[in-house]
Amino acid sequence: MIDKIKNIKGIQAISPQLFIASLSAGCCTSKVQLIGFDQQSDFVIKPWLQSQLTEPLTDNQIVVGSKISSNIGDEVMFFNHPFKIAAKMDSTGMGFDTSVFMTMQAAHTLMKEAELVQGDVDHFADYASSIFIKVDPDYQPKDIINQIMPKYAIDYQLDFVMTKGMLSNISKWLNGFSTIVYSLSAIFWVLAIVIIFVIFSSNLNERKREISLLRILGASRRDLVKMLLRESLIISALGGLMGILLAGVLLYAFSLLICQTIGLPCINLSVIDALCYAVVVLALTIIIGPLSSIYSALSMTKFDTYSTLREGE
Repeated sequence: MIDKIKNIKGIQAISPQLFIASLSAGCCTSKVQLIGFDQQSDFVIKPWLQSQLTEPLTDNQIVVGSKISSNIGDEVMFFNHPFKIAAKMDSTGMGFDTSVFMTMQAAHTLMKEAELVQGDVDHFADYASSIFIKVDPDYQPKDIINQIMPKYAIDYQLDFVMTKGMLSNISKWLNGFSTIVYSLSAIFWVLAIVIIFVIFSSNLNERKREISLLRILGASRRDLVKMLLRESLIISALGGLMGILLAGVLLYAFSLLICQTIGLPCINLSVIDALCYAVVVLALTIIIGPLSSIYSALSMTKFDTYSTLREGE
C-alpha cells in the first residue's frame, strides 16, 4: 500500500504504525496500548523522543509513556516476551502517556508469537493498523485523499481522518468549555464577595460592645477601621493559602481522573505556571476580603457608644 501511494505528488512523508492492545502487564495497573512504528520514516512519535532517546531502538527495547510506572533499564513482559525500557517520555497529555512504543519488526514478531494474527501470516510483515501521511504545505490534504480513496479504499478497507478537522472540533469544544468555566469562576467570585460581606457584618454586629469599649478607652474611629480591615486581611490571606494548598492536593491526586472525565488531552501544569496561578488567586483573595468588609467596618464605628454599652444591661 505504501509503495503505491508514496510517489503521489504532495506527500512529504509517510509512515506506518501497528497497534496492539495489551490486556495485562507487570508494569501497568491498567490496559496499555502497544505501538509499533517505523523508526526511519516516523514523524509522529520521534519528535517526542528527541531528548530521551539518543540511539535507535533495537527489537528488544521499548519506550514507555510517562504514566507507565516502570523506569529506564527495567525489564517488562508483554505476551510472555521480555522487553527492556530504553527511554521514558515526558508527559504529553495524550494517549502516548499510557502507551508503549517498539520497533515495527518487534510488533510483528510479538503478534505472531502470541498468535494474535490469523490468516495470511506469511505476509503479515506488510500489515499496518494506520498510515500517517504528512502533506506538503503547498498541497491540500483533500486533494491527496481524492487520489487515494477512489483507488484503494475498497481493496484495503481504508478510512481517513484529517488532523485539522480533529483539532478544529477540539478547539470548538474547548472554547465552549472555557466560556462555561470562566462564567462559573466569575459567579463564584461574586458569591464569595457577598458571603464574606454577610459573615463579616454578622461578626461585627456581635462585637459592638467590644468596639464601644475600645472607643471609650481612647481608640479613634480610624484606628478601629484599620484594626478591623487588618483582621479581614489576615483571615483572607490564611483562607486563600489553605484553599490553594487544598486545590493543589486535589488536582495532583485526581488529575488523571479529571482528564479521563472530560475526554481531552491534559498537560500537567509546570511548577512556574502553578506558582503564577497561586499568586494571582492569593492576591485576588487578599483584595476581596478587605473590600467586602470595608462597608461594615465603617458603619460599625458610627454607632452611639453609650447606647451600645447599655444594650447588654
